[in-house]
Amino acid sequence: MSPGRPRSAACDEAILRAALDEYAERGYEALSVDAVAARAGVSKATIYRRHDSKTDLVLAAAAALVEESWQPPASDDLRTILRGVLDKLHALFGSEHGRAARMLVADAQSHPELADEFHRLVAERRAFTRDRIRAAAASGEIAANVDVDLVADLLAAPVFYRLFVSGDPVDDAFLDAVVDNVLRAAGA
Repeated sequence: MSPGRPRSAACDEAILRAALDEYAERGYEALSVDAVAARAGVSKATIYRRHDSKTDLVLAAAAALVEESWQPPASDDLRTILRGVLDKLHALFGSEHGRAARMLVADAQSHPELADEFHRLVAERRAFTRDRIRAAAASGEIAANVDVDLVADLLAAPVFYRLFVSGDPVDDAFLDAVVDNVLRAAGA
């Protein structure tokens, strides 16, 4: 028995893009696989051959969005790396599908089926930052006894606060100030 026709990468991408668009417009509760299928120009069965459920579809789309926006900063300079991390974070939430990313943060609080995978995605991205902070502490770039998790939180929290709470601008001057203050607090 042959395995059948190989899956189309273009079809996979169309499904994930349509899922992000529908999710951004309608949210998790109102999102329907029928609407995603119509937007992607595929059948509902095509989606279910790739994704077991609506939750699986939303999480796959979110993972693709995060992957697309994440490339670790290519530098050995701690300040450049931390600024690059903030640039990527800001770009993710300010991208074409940033609304979907922002909704996932909120929906993960009330939908346990989304929370675990969302937290895994965050942990993967955060590991890079934590590893770099840990290496900087070991090399003497920052204080050796620095709380790595707290420094990582201090870096990202002001961006999230502005994006989700205050609505104040997140511009280059703000991102530079965040990095400068975090480094100062970390003993750089």
